[in-house]
Amino acid sequence: MRLYLLTLLVISIPSLGNASEVNKPSEQPSTRIEADDEAGLIRFFVKGELQAVLDESGLHVRNGVNYGATLTDTGSASFDKAFALEAANHAQ
Repeated sequence: MRLYLLTLLVISIPSLGNASEVNKPSEQPSTRIEADDEAGLIRFFVKGELQAVLDESGLHVRNGVNYGATLTDTGSASFDKAFALEAANHAQ
């Protein structure tokens, strides 16, 4: 009987360790793409920070873009101002 209980205990210990991992709430990956149908936006996050937004008016990026035609550089301050509220609302 003791051998049976010892065997049962040894077998159940690894599964107890996995239970906490299985029950962990899922976390969003820090680098991801999110589509927001309601707002009509696609958000691009890199390392947890909003880096770009694609909407009906175009692609808005926080930093540089490599492109073979003409671009208008409004700077990262313009991006931050335009999308700060959006990023704050989304982070909640």
